[in-house]
Amino acid sequence: MPKHALDVLFNPRSIAVIGASSQLMKWGFLVFHNMVRGGYKGRLYPINPKEKEIFGIKVYPNIKAVGRELDMVVVIVPAPVVPQTLRECAELGVKYAVIISGGFGETGIDGKNLQEEVLEIARSSGIRVVGPNTMGMYSSTSNLSLLMPPIPLRPGNIGFLSESGNLGTTMMQSAIINGLGFSRYVSVGNQADLKIYEFLEYFIDDKETEAILIYAEGLQEGREFLDIAKRLTRRKPVVIYKSGRTEAGKKAAASHVGAMAGSDHVYDAAFRQAGVIRANHSFEMVDIVSALSRQPLPKGRRIGILTYGGGWGVIASDFCGMYNLEVPPLPPEVIREMNKFMPPHWSKGNPIDTVGTLDVNIFRRAVETVLECDEIDGLLVLGIGGYSFFIHYYRNFSLLTNHQLSQMKTLLCDVEAQIAKDLIKFIDKYNKPIVVTSIADVVMSEAARILEDSGIMNIPSPERAAKAMASLADYGEYLRKSGGKKR
Repeated sequence: MPKHALDVLFNPRSIAVIGASSQLMKWGFLVFHNMVRGGYKGRLYPINPKEKEIFGIKVYPNIKAVGRELDMVVVIVPAPVVPQTLRECAELGVKYAVIISGGFGETGIDGKNLQEEVLEIARSSGIRVVGPNTMGMYSSTSNLSLLMPPIPLRPGNIGFLSESGNLGTTMMQSAIINGLGFSRYVSVGNQADLKIYEFLEYFIDDKETEAILIYAEGLQEGREFLDIAKRLTRRKPVVIYKSGRTEAGKKAAASHVGAMAGSDHVYDAAFRQAGVIRANHSFEMVDIVSALSRQPLPKGRRIGILTYGGGWGVIASDFCGMYNLEVPPLPPEVIREMNKFMPPHWSKGNPIDTVGTLDVNIFRRAVETVLECDEIDGLLVLGIGGYSFFIHYYRNFSLLTNHQLSQMKTLLCDVEAQIAKDLIKFIDKYNKPIVVTSIADVVMSEAARILEDSGIMNIPSPERAAKAMASLADYGEYLRKSGGKKR
């Protein structure tokens, strides 16, 4: 099978960085530093007439001095200089140009004219362009990090396309902190040439990418996008956060990347038809793609809720109802089984309130009993990771001895860590999704880290956890109706 043309973009053998710099905090410094630090596998040619060497790498005065064919150039020069820069690149047979520079279609009529000039040069010379006005890209297979922020990137199975560079990199940071990893990331910028739908087409057969995340402000070539999205979603889940829902948002989108925004109701209907899962909030899209990239799909919409505290179970039930998930009563045989080991004052229903039990065996048996039930398709577990805060508090603001602190850690954190390990095993054992949430800061939680290392995100609220579970159910239903390939 012949390679896709975009393979060269994601796995370039040689790159020239036009505008690379040794001056701290310049874009040319930040991007080039991240490329070198990231361990890019190909040949690297920094271009700057005022530099001789950057990070121990020889600098060339101009692109012609490289004297060889290049797969890619990264352009970080003022907008008015970009057209001439591309003309010089054409002479070296450059295949792709990632134009970081802003000052084009997003700025008004003069910028749009300049963008058209760049596009004409690119088309006449066969150069494909990412951007302009992009914050770069990432590809795990070539250790290619063309990003401005210093993100500690983690390879994974998520492909991410974003019309906003800043929002895109922020969402990547959030995802990585929560244990997720990326195969590809592209800040598409103004999409003068390469459009979102072209990257989606690449993802269809990209073995590195198993789930796709999109941030869009206004989808260009909507028909092409939907046609390819339908093909893609039958094999891999696609999550989109489409902004510009209000008139104020539409105006902001137009001034940001020159985006054209249509009716939000039309977008909603089109996404449903194409099997695209829509997120309603920015961080929610990370929750959803996290679940879709790691969790099995439920066979139905019947959800069990297991919680350390009753109130959180009520909130989770409310939001399950809002997202058309069912929280069914527990069958009598399940209640009888749980009566054998649960505290006498447990809730005896769904949500299942464990009343804050710290017995790891009780919690384990409760989870397994629910998952073994044929009337339950998935499980929300509320409260994992929160006990680490107890240790943090008592270590800094109490009169406990070190011995007492050690005992508390054994009683609380070690128990939670074991529960986290069990949950990971149960997902695979029962082939049912388990969406986990905590009601406390889990930054210092060992349980959260254990989950994250297996790609299980600890979602920070029951509202968001319910949405993630609903997205799993929605995508499962779509695959069954469309005849798509189940993972």
